[in-house]
Amino acid sequence: MTKRHLSDSDVQCNIEKYIFDEIKKNLLCENLQSNVILTLSEENDIRICPDLYSEKDHIIGEIHTHLGRLKPAQLHKIEGDILKMLLFEKGQKGVKYTKMIVVCDMQEYEQLKGKSFVAEAIRQFDIRLKYVPLNKERIVQLQDAMENQNLYCSHNTNIHNQ
Repeated sequence: MTKRHLSDSDVQCNIEKYIFDEIKKNLLCENLQSNVILTLSEENDIRICPDLYSEKDHIIGEIHTHLGRLKPAQLHKIEGDILKMLLFEKGQKGVKYTKMIVVCDMQEYEQLKGKSFVAEAIRQFDIRLKYVPLNKERIVQLQDAMENQNLYCSHNTNIHNQ
């Protein structure tokens, strides 16, 4: 049970809130909302909940609180985020949305601007990649949280394989 406590995502949630506030100020978008439930398909009851959304200003986006280069599972999450934003925009019948992915680490930012099919999708589908730097205190908090989550995952892999 101790490991579960260590994997608490409060740190990421707090940092995500900070990044959201910074993006809201940067975009000068007072009606930017977080975690709004949006419908992709009424027929199939499919919903998404983006980290950034403004119906009025046509903005949809995701915040990624991670330090360092992305591992395959983290890249898959970003791929899914891109797909959700594109599907949402397609369902808006010709309304063009500003789609964004916001990161807080320069290594991740450079990786997502680099030479990969994910980076190419970001370019070709006109997804804005934004970088919001963290202060030293937040970096240390996020490093600790990520390390604790890795400990939890690595010691409990058998649970998922039974």
